[in-house]
Amino acid sequence: MNLITPLLKPLLIKLKSKNLKPLKIQQTKILDYYLSNFVFEEGHNLITNSVFTGISQDKNLSLLKALCEFIERNAFKSGKKMGLKICQTERSDGFAAFPNYPNREIALKNARKNALNEAIERFVWATWWDNQTGSHIEKFSPKDLNNSIPLLNTINFYTPIESIYKIEPYFLNTNKDLDEKLIIFFVKLKNHGYISAGAVDTSKNLNLIYQRCLSELIRHSLAYHRYLTYKILPKTIYEKRLVFFANGKGNQLVESRLRSINNKYIRLPKLYFDNIVPHEFEKYITVYRCLFENQPPFIGGKIERLCL
Repeated sequence: MNLITPLLKPLLIKLKSKNLKPLKIQQTKILDYYLSNFVFEEGHNLITNSVFTGISQDKNLSLLKALCEFIERNAFKSGKKMGLKICQTERSDGFAAFPNYPNREIALKNARKNALNEAIERFVWATWWDNQTGSHIEKFSPKDLNNSIPLLNTINFYTPIESIYKIEPYFLNTNKDLDEKLIIFFVKLKNHGYISAGAVDTSKNLNLIYQRCLSELIRHSLAYHRYLTYKILPKTIYEKRLVFFANGKGNQLVESRLRSINNKYIRLPKLYFDNIVPHEFEKYITVYRCLFENQPPFIGGKIERLCL
């Protein structure tokens, strides 16, 4: 069966015409899930910016998610090079891409929703960690994951898990009609430290939030497994922070933060960016960006911030 859907095929042809064809496309099945990678450059990093990943229970959708991730990154890089104001930041926080299917109007709505959710996730998580604001914190039971258990089992296979903490920071949105919830997982590894992931969506979409968190945790788990197995040294701030906390050097910082309980809320400011991002593949994929005023760095700052 051809893995490339009618939506993907013309886009891949367009990528090839622009000399952006991936070196290879990988797909792995994890019980009920498919993990797809578009590999554009091979190297020896723990976390590479040239491999784009999608996870879904539908194999074609996992491919499409991976390709959307690449288009999103490419739109940021090319926009920055062209001098687009919306792309003149160090990192692509608050970017999201969505295929123009069944039409551009629906794609625009979903791309904006996902971009806003990522902006909220990174603003609230960074502020919660840096400013010691309030949150609900509890030990998390794997049985609550329902159909996402296979993803957790994969993490446990590569990096055995001791315990999982679920964190829900308190925040107030300027739009009271919205019902977003941020969930952060801090996963304590046996005989090591912590890996983390977070995601935002509405309260009724808890399973989707969990799936997104676990998808990111798999990336971090595999990266740390490569570090332990192949002794690949971390190079970027992302990799150094990942290894710092997974090795256990930040355990005291994490556990102090987990013990810090208060009722202080984060108030989200107005959006600074709330726009479509023009790019060369917009016939197929809509890219959108949301970013708040004075948005704190997420990956930036000191190594000793568990924001990943």
